[in-house]
Amino acid sequence: GSAERFARLDSHWLGILLYAYGRLSIRQNDLLRAAADRLRRAPQAFPRIALAQAAWALGRLGVRDVEAWEALGRTFRSRLEYAGTLELANVAHAYGKVGLRDEATLDAIGDKAMDLESGFTCQQVANL
Repeated sequence: GSAERFARLDSHWLGILLYAYGRLSIRQNDLLRAAADRLRRAPQAFPRIALAQAAWALGRLGVRDVEAWEALGRTFRSRLEYAGTLELANVAHAYGKVGLRDEATLDAIGDKAMDLESGFTCQQVANL
């Protein structure tokens, strides 16, 4: 079934698919469960951009799996040195959409955003 197919997806493609479903506001429960499970078990398997795409989609679709968000936040912080403005804005926006407050991640995003302030679009600043 679809649950098994989603569970077998490479993390890069899982992030892309989540983003597409998020853009279309489609809550495909098997996909969301597979993504949350992957984030809990192996968040480091997501490439940097796919991790930000997954965060954005999970936020837009209202997925509040705290353990998955904690793993996502830890992984995102560990890669923050390489994050661009869009990734920062998407992850910060995602936390706001689900109403979770991960102080360590949000503070780190704020600090990094100050380092990159000239690279943000107006929409990205609004998302922060």
